[in-house]
Amino acid sequence: MTVGEVDRQCVSETIKLPVEQIKMLGFPRLDVLFGNFKDEDVFMEKELEYIKELKNKDKRLIIYVPTHRKSDKNIYAWLENKNLNKLLEENNAILLCKLHFIDANNIKLENCNSIYKINSQADLQPILRFCDGLITDYSSVYFDYLLLNRPIIHYVPDLMEYQSANPFYEPFENKAAGTISFTEEELFNAINDILVNVDKFKEKREALIKKTYSNIDNKNCERIVEFIRSLGE
Repeated sequence: MTVGEVDRQCVSETIKLPVEQIKMLGFPRLDVLFGNFKDEDVFMEKELEYIKELKNKDKRLIIYVPTHRKSDKNIYAWLENKNLNKLLEENNAILLCKLHFIDANNIKLENCNSIYKINSQADLQPILRFCDGLITDYSSVYFDYLLLNRPIIHYVPDLMEYQSANPFYEPFENKAAGTISFTEEELFNAINDILVNVDKFKEKREALIKKTYSNIDNKNCERIVEFIRSLGE
């Protein structure tokens, strides 16, 4: 199951199946982005109540969802930079961190009043709906969040190293519809842009959405169920 023609072609080449056998039905998890489920069904209660409380206080929410690294490179040092906490406080913002469960146990985030570490077992999809921006790197969550057409930052201080170990299907910048930041300074500038409503990539995101998705709705589950039923006819 894929979401668009480009994705369909990639899957076909990867798993060596004829492209016509790859169905563009969509991913069930994307329906959550359109509010097609009750929050209580997909959230962990603690996370749900806290995020609702933040939104009621008119907090700006940015979520950080990095890819787990097999190397020893520290990609989290920026979270302990005092300038980050200051930037968030000055803009009435909270940085939500959804870390890989292996990394979550090692990142303490002490003395950071404006940073909240989400339970690593919490469902990510419904949380995305509440966020004003996303910070990620190579994670596929980028394509999910893209559907919301909100600002995205790619923080990739280890791009060359990661790319050598994990070759991309096509050049990284071709798929990035947001700021690509290599340093903490570039990252903080990009975060500031989101917080002051500067959006330089809206048109590029819209173009990538059209290129990536064939169906932009909340009916992925419905299409999949109908397809499965058709197999028995």
